Amino acid sequence: MGQDSTRAFVTMKFLCLCLLLCFYYPAFCLGQTRTTPCARCVQWNRPQKPFRIWGNTFYVGPHGLSSILITSDHGHVLIDGALPGSAKQIAANIQSLGFRIADVKLILNSHVHFDHAGGIAELQRMSGARVEASEWSAKVLSNGGIGKGDPQFAGGTPIPPVANVQRFRDGEQIRVGEIVITAHLTPGHTPGGTTWTWKSCEGAACRNMVYADSLAPISSDGVTARGRVPDLVAPGQDGWAVCTPDPVRFANCTNFNNQPSPIEDFGGTSESSPFVAGGAALVIEAYKSAHGGVRPAPALVKQILTSTATDLGLPATQQGS
Repeated sequence: MGQDSTRAFVTMKFLCLCLLLCFYYPAFCLGQTRTTPCARCVQWNRPQKPFRIWGNTFYVGPHGLSSILITSDHGHVLIDGALPGSAKQIAANIQSLGFRIADVKLILNSHVHFDHAGGIAELQRMSGARVEASEWSAKVLSNGGIGKGDPQFAGGTPIPPVANVQRFRDGEQIRVGEIVITAHLTPGHTPGGTTWTWKSCEGAACRNMVYADSLAPISSDGVTARGRVPDLVAPGQDGWAVCTPDPVRFANCTNFNNQPSPIEDFGGTSESSPFVAGGAALVIEAYKSAHGGVRPAPALVKQILTSTATDLGLPATQQGS
């Protein structure tokens, strides 16, 4: 299936799970769809009661978009600001936990799309916190709008500009009070995407926390920046785990229909890449098992996947879920 053919989609019988925040809240991976830019904003921005994830780490975002608060006696860290209309809800959630928005000293970001960075400007205004970002993300935050080179540039939704954005380097440790949080550059969903790690403790029980950014680069319709059409993609699938069945920590988990559920259904381009990557991994492992541990060449993996994919007959330039 080449550049001039209709693109093939893979139907896969497995589920690749993104483990975010130590299994607790994978909704962070949610990304924009190819339809109306804010078609799901009302669902994403539904009120969510904040809760403790572990130790000094709390979920303070709306129902469908994560925002994470890490607290200390000498200032707090906030990761992601969700939508432009989410800022007041995030601030209210912080206050309902017994903390003050004014004590947020640092605001960080996963990637600069309107559903994860849209509320940062207002949250900075409310808190007076400094904002730090990767070099690419800092430029977009400072200028507002949509960053050039963003896979979702075409048809994306601009973000409000943020004042006085500072830069960090890959692997840099950033400190606020007793909090030490490490930046890991993970470009993919955007060129400046960042994954964050830190440690949270409940008494003597400490956990290594991970807030992982999406790596899926395919989103806007059209060819890639280099004029190529992807040979193989997978549609964004529904049915991602949002809550564990723990009745104490997550007794109030609901789906988008407001019904009790340990699973929340949502779709988007953020979920497409794991299916293709997972399919390739399964092909590689099966080939190694059948050929005495010999690893297949990348061209052979591609040939196996494309020759067994189901062509859905969609236009070759149509990308995303």
